[in-house]
Amino acid sequence: MHVRLVIVTALLATSACVAADDADDFDDDKADGTGPKLRPVTAEDRLEYLAQAEIWEPSDVASKDLRRGPLGAVGYEAEPQVSMPCRFVEPEEQTPGGKSPKFLCERAVDQKTVKVKYSRDDLAANAGLDVNGEVYAEPLGTRLFWALGFFADRNFTTKTFCQSCPSGDPFAVYSGAQQSRISLRELRNTLVEDKLAGKKIEECTRRAEHDASKCEQTKEDQGWSWDELVARSRAPRVQIDALRLLAAFVQHADNKPANQRLLCTEVAADGRCARSVAFAQDLGTTFGSRTLFSYDKAKLSSWSGVALWKDPTKCQANLRIHATGTLQDPVVTEASRKFLADLMIQLTDAQIEDLFRGSRVDRQDPSITDPAQRDAIIAQWVAAFKDKRDQLVNHTCPQ
Repeated sequence: MHVRLVIVTALLATSACVAADDADDFDDDKADGTGPKLRPVTAEDRLEYLAQAEIWEPSDVASKDLRRGPLGAVGYEAEPQVSMPCRFVEPEEQTPGGKSPKFLCERAVDQKTVKVKYSRDDLAANAGLDVNGEVYAEPLGTRLFWALGFFADRNFTTKTFCQSCPSGDPFAVYSGAQQSRISLRELRNTLVEDKLAGKKIEECTRRAEHDASKCEQTKEDQGWSWDELVARSRAPRVQIDALRLLAAFVQHADNKPANQRLLCTEVAADGRCARSVAFAQDLGTTFGSRTLFSYDKAKLSSWSGVALWKDPTKCQANLRIHATGTLQDPVVTEASRKFLADLMIQLTDAQIEDLFRGSRVDRQDPSITDPAQRDAIIAQWVAAFKDKRDQLVNHTCPQ
């Protein structure tokens, strides 16, 4: 362990010499200084950006490495021996939202602030607590969407070496808890979220009294509802319905507007958005199912127990959602079913296995250490995925 700490400390000390990637900071509403700043928009502008937003781009599905994911170039793999060194970001610097356990950390390799989700059962004093399924579900969802050509944030699983980290529950610090700091702390099976590069679209809600060109108050990107996407988007309807069907395939149960995102990926010289994309931002509540009071996340028995089709004769998919969700049991066309099926069948058996190994679903229960048992868990997930894919591919919808 001493040798490993020395190595990580050296990485932290020398990280300033490593070239940073071109993505924005964690709070990507700020200008990155490399181009024109995206100006606040009117409500009508925002609707136009949603209307013109891309939701899918052609993808060479068979070439995608689902074990490493889209962040492979950064140097991390989903393997037990790989760790990410970073510095804990204090509340006065930035604060993460949401309710699941997480903290912000400045990555040593490029000084970029990323979100680190963890499971409280990983903390020594809380071994009996339930596993945070988002740590395993989000890399599953985002890598599948990415492989098929749908936009998604970039997530990978790794151990995290947290410098100057709280001694207790890190997330509690953002709510005012007082904790001492540890010079270097290791957390097992963390999920690191690296946002898709772009600028957050903000709506101007108050302009200067004597200069209407100046904005004094903005409303941050409020996401979008699925009904709004269907009503406004000028993307091909086959792509829209394929995205809705894919959401049902993975059981994206918490699909409220805040969990979708409208992002500007190219800013024009005049400060307007020249290219926007719309995508599911938070795919942590996936690969499970809705329960009576909550959700199962990355739970095999729950996900495999939900049939893809609720009413095959209507081409109505099965999606159980929370009351605040806006996409439930979507009805799609035969063209969109075939569009998604044609993408899905390009995934090889090896890629599907890599999807689940890369998300470490075989490591949710730390008491299971036998490699054969872990292989069996992966095999069960792969079989469930292929069965659900068969339900998609082998069905024919009414025209």
